[in-house]
Amino acid sequence: MREVRIRLGILAVVLALAVPAGTTRAAAGGTCPRGARNCLDATIAQMQQQFEAEAATCDHTAVFTLAYLRVTQTYRWAGGAGVPAAWSIAFDAARHHSVTALGDALLGMNAHINRDLPYVLAAIGLTGPGGASHKPDHDKIQQLLAATIQPVLDEIAARFDPTATQYGGLGTAGALQLIATWRDLAWHNAELLAAAPTPEARSLVALTIEATSAVEAEALVATNGYLPLLQSSAPIPQAR
Repeated sequence: MREVRIRLGILAVVLALAVPAGTTRAAAGGTCPRGARNCLDATIAQMQQQFEAEAATCDHTAVFTLAYLRVTQTYRWAGGAGVPAAWSIAFDAARHHSVTALGDALLGMNAHINRDLPYVLAAIGLTGPGGASHKPDHDKIQQLLAATIQPVLDEIAARFDPTATQYGGLGTAGALQLIATWRDLAWHNAELLAAAPTPEARSLVALTIEATSAVEAEALVATNGYLPLLQSSAPIPQAR
């Protein structure tokens, strides 16, 4: 069940960011492919419902759900003002069709891991009641990602953008290594947040997290754009 949830979680990021962009991918059903406002409203309503259910049972996933709910609400209601830079860059890239579907996916994962994850880990707690570290549990997620990332990339390629799997196993291995590096950094930053002796010290850690995740996002935009004359954001023709 955890493997399925993680796979769906990764795909949810892709669906949230890649589908509205319309970049070299097939259109999905419903009102979401163009990023319509009623789609955002429906998404917010669904996220709110999910958060309330998780919060009522003290589910740890509620912390993530709340973080994404607030980001999505801010993006919808404030036109992007106040959205963390890493997420703002990801949303802008999707809105302007400026990167491939894989680029959209990586931008979403960067914002999730490099920006959001340190805060959530620090809020949940890095150790158990007896003082044992939760790091082994954190590392086990990488094993689950290794088992699910290829099916996710295959689905992205089939539904949105065939270039998502153009590098084959080498591309999959590279993506896994990148995610592993990001997750290690997220844990380290969570440790710094938890150990900060003063609010000022914590603010400095937070500034580093915001800056690092934004720089990473900018690099992803620069390296995942369309090749002139060879690629475009035109939808994939649908078979009749």
